[in-house]
Amino acid sequence: MITIHPDTYKCIVFFTGAGMSAESGVPTYRGRGGVWSQYNWEEYACQEAFDGDAEKVLKFHQLRRQSVLTCT
Repeated sequence: MITIHPDTYKCIVFFTGAGMSAESGVPTYRGRGGVWSQYNWEEYACQEAFDGDAEKVLKFHQLRRQSVLTCT
């Protein structure tokens, strides 16, 4: 395992699975209560959606980013 010194980097990104999101209070995309049970993914998560209404897609993803800021 490597040691990461946060003061060395401007931005650190971690890629994880849905389990970590769910445990932190961030809704997952699929499954019971998932994001795609409330929204049609074709309207928010594909190139055609962005090409058709970029502002709508960006607002949706901004809401997702905001939900991460409130996770535990």
